[in-house]
Amino acid sequence: RVIPEIIRSMPERFEAYYEPFIGGGALFFHLRSLNILQDNLTTIADLNLRLVRTYLAIRDDVGAVIDRLEHHRAHNSKEYFYELRGTNIDACRKNADVAAWFIYLNKTAFNGLYRVNKKNGFNAPWGRYKNPNICDKENLLACNTALQNVRIIHGQYDSTVADAVA
Repeated sequence: RVIPEIIRSMPERFEAYYEPFIGGGALFFHLRSLNILQDNLTTIADLNLRLVRTYLAIRDDVGAVIDRLEHHRAHNSKEYFYELRGTNIDACRKNADVAAWFIYLNKTAFNGLYRVNKKNGFNAPWGRYKNPNICDKENLLACNTALQNVRIIHGQYDSTVADAVA
């Protein structure tokens, strides 16, 4: 509902587009679907490194993300959720591992909640869903297409938009 209101006040085309708090990316993905964001002139960013690594993996290695999510889907249970939740995901070298962890926990945690403690440990409880959509392959492939030629940055707001010009 809010996106149409926002779009009414936007230009028809952007010379450059910066979204320094990407989160779930609703506005970004909507604007990409309208084809008004130019390739190589779009920057998305967030301070949450796990989220940034998820976007990078979906852009650069979506097949590996899908494979890992299929594995998580096949093993989905309360016990598996808590085992995976306890993983030191930040030590993983591959962004695809981080992305699958992040998406799996988001799809199976209580109310889709992403919550961390002071030590950055994910601590939302199991969600008890009957059949969560852990691997939405069609959506992941669409996101992969939308993320092509997009600069993805991990950082604070001010450093993200440092090269933007009014």
